[in-house]
Order: sequence, then structure tokens, then C-alpha cells
Amino acid sequence: MSYCRLCETVFPTPAELEAYLNAYIADLPQEERAEESVMAHRLAQCRACPHLRIATCSLCGCYVQARCAKSRLRCPATSPRW
Repeated sequence: MSYCRLCETVFPTPAELEAYLNAYIADLPQEERAEESVMAHRLAQCRACPHLRIATCSLCGCYVQARCAKSRLRCPATSPRW
């Protein structure tokens, strides 16, 4: 069971969390969404980061997949990965 401490939502399965994040990204306006290649690069960097906890960044509490999808956002680390 996954738990989002910020929104207090419980996602019973990883598949439900994945579906939620995919729907969130699909609903982003095109002008706010990063290009697919940029998103993939960012997500690869996050997956290799020691601050990743399941699907959440332990530095800021965001779901990394959602943060990687937004063009204006950056990595919250002191030495940003992207």
C-alpha cells in the first residue's frame, strides 16, 4: 500500500498510483507539459537518485513522475540532477 503524506490519499496498489499519475499528466495543458524525451530523461535521473522513496522525492514530497512532466519545474536537490 502506498501513501501520499501530502494529499493524504491512499493508493492500495502500485497500478492504481501509476494510473492516477498517468491521468494527472494527461490532464496537464500542453504548454505546461515537458516534451516526452525531456520527461524520460528527468525520470531516469530521478530513478537513480538516492532521495527517491517509492515514487516520491524525499526532498520535496512530490511524485517524481508528475514533477518530471512539468516543463517549468526543476529538481529540488541542492545540486540539481536536471
